[in-house]
Amino acid sequence: MAIISMQKMRLVGLKYERADILDALSKTGLVQITEGSIENISRAEKCVDKQVLTEKYQKTVKSIDFIEESAKAYYGKKSKEEVKFFAHFDATYQDLKTVKDKEEQLLSVISASENAQQILQENKNLRIKCNNAILQYQPYTQLKEKLNSYKDTKTTKVFLGTITQDGLTQLNELYKDNELINISSYVNNGTNVIVAVCFNGLDEQFAKSLQTLGFARADFDDDRTAKDVIKDYKESITESVKQDKKVLKSVAELYKNDRDLKLLCDYYKVEIEKLDATERFNCTGETFILDAFVPVDSVEYVQKTVKNVTNTVFFEFTEPKEDDVVPTLTKNGRISKNAEFVTNMYSVPNYREVDPNKSVFFFFMLFMGIIMADMGYGLLMVILGAVISAKSSSKGSKDLFRIIAIAGIPTIIIGFLFNSLFGFAVLPFRVLPDPTETSNKANIMIMLLACLGVGIVQICVGYTLRAINQFRQGDIFGGIVDSLMWDVFFVGFLMATFNFFMDYFNIVKSADFSNNSVTAFFIPLTNIGLYLIIGSLAVIVLTAGRKEKFFGKFTKGFGALYGLISIFSDILSYARLFGLMLSSMIISVQFNAMATGMLQGGGAGVILGVIVILIGHSFNFAMGILGAYIHDSRLQYIEYFGKFYTGEGEMFTPIGSKFDYINIKG
Repeated sequence: MAIISMQKMRLVGLKYERADILDALSKTGLVQITEGSIENISRAEKCVDKQVLTEKYQKTVKSIDFIEESAKAYYGKKSKEEVKFFAHFDATYQDLKTVKDKEEQLLSVISASENAQQILQENKNLRIKCNNAILQYQPYTQLKEKLNSYKDTKTTKVFLGTITQDGLTQLNELYKDNELINISSYVNNGTNVIVAVCFNGLDEQFAKSLQTLGFARADFDDDRTAKDVIKDYKESITESVKQDKKVLKSVAELYKNDRDLKLLCDYYKVEIEKLDATERFNCTGETFILDAFVPVDSVEYVQKTVKNVTNTVFFEFTEPKEDDVVPTLTKNGRISKNAEFVTNMYSVPNYREVDPNKSVFFFFMLFMGIIMADMGYGLLMVILGAVISAKSSSKGSKDLFRIIAIAGIPTIIIGFLFNSLFGFAVLPFRVLPDPTETSNKANIMIMLLACLGVGIVQICVGYTLRAINQFRQGDIFGGIVDSLMWDVFFVGFLMATFNFFMDYFNIVKSADFSNNSVTAFFIPLTNIGLYLIIGSLAVIVLTAGRKEKFFGKFTKGFGALYGLISIFSDILSYARLFGLMLSSMIISVQFNAMATGMLQGGGAGVILGVIVILIGHSFNFAMGILGAYIHDSRLQYIEYFGKFYTGEGEMFTPIGSKFDYINIKG
């Protein structure tokens, strides 16, 4: 369990060498710069260049996304084979320096993409405008005359527009006998269009009538018919679409700059990070003072790297103080390192506590195996997890599916012990009892108690880690009485109650233990277990209030005893392992039974049987993975972490380590 020890570094250098020193520190990837903390020494001024670089960075990111989207849209399926996009790729710091020489060329690429994006947006706006106009002119396509001919004369008023069906009926009824008003109408795609002409003097009253009847007046001034206007708008739309294709092609061809653009983007990001760091420095007239944290085993390497750049630099390394917020850098094996994804989703470990990742890895994988518990599902987890992890461009997705792939291995092992391959018994034996056999209740109780037993083991490990944390802080007595005594309690609980549970649930007889040797082993341990329970609880109760005053000493002790309820509640939470495992097994058996009946029927039943098996197991597998991940995580975060884990650490993020697209190599 490795949280790397840190040294606090103070570096004093000359201002004019600041950029070279920051470059050297970035290359090491081992220095996290912190806020300057020297009193009576001024802080560095805000960097004006940072705003310029930030704008360039944002433009570059936007252009990369736009160019890739355009290339994928233009090349279609070819984009997967012939057009190579650099999602995440390996690069060196020398590559970042080299891309700076191409900045002007790449900025012109960015400018071209911005211009293209503007043209595409303008064309999109034009099409929206044209389509809206077409909708306005569409009802009037049956009119043969030019639209501006429907205008008032010296003696008449002309009304052109649309009206509701009820409004039209009432209008015709209202003015059917009035020879001074002429109303003509037609229907176009469900819209009623009227052309009404009335003599002056009647127009005001007629206009009021139209208003009350839902009339919408058309106010056109075109020297063309509605059809001609619509034709022109459609031609504009067609031309804009053609122009879009040309622009899309020109942008798609820019994808050849994809790698360099991403290098430039991360170059800007590194430079912005350096300027951010600079603003944290303390400064004198000619020097700057940098405070940082460095892994203890990298101190010499960091000094050597900087001194390769300049000798006019001073280093001071000290142990972190108690009130320092020290970043956390974990070092785990290639396999157990995958648990960091699970742990960090909850919280990064605190620098001053035990790294829980190795134990989290063991229990997380074990619990996934218990819940899925099938050789076939385990094989699917390995294959699908590995493939999706390899093809995913997102680090989060990679980590998640890598965990699922690894969890497939204990799933296969436990599935082998249960003799289950997609719910079918394919081996001539089984090591673990079948909990789906309702006729043998002992099988159910054995597996339920086994899951609860696994939970007790994890809780005991949690208390042990809590004791280690207390020992590290110098609280030896507290580690023993507050933490290890609970381990003693659970050992005593197992010794004292094992035979009781075996007898109460009639497990010994049903499970056919050979000569009752297991229960015989626990007979002399029963009384010892009772002594351990009483002794450990007595120590816990009597010492719980040692830091309290007066009455608090008693209440704290009884509070610790009352905490047993919470602890046993946590243990019962591990019953979810059994519940999820059993439900998955039962669903598999049921689908298999349905499919087997159909397959035996022959003909169409064979096809239906295969479909039932595929759909049934796909559903069961998907729901099982989802439930396993959620409930497994819950057991880690609440039942396990609740016993010892402080968390709330700050992840070690050295300068020069934050990249969007590249993985620094060398």
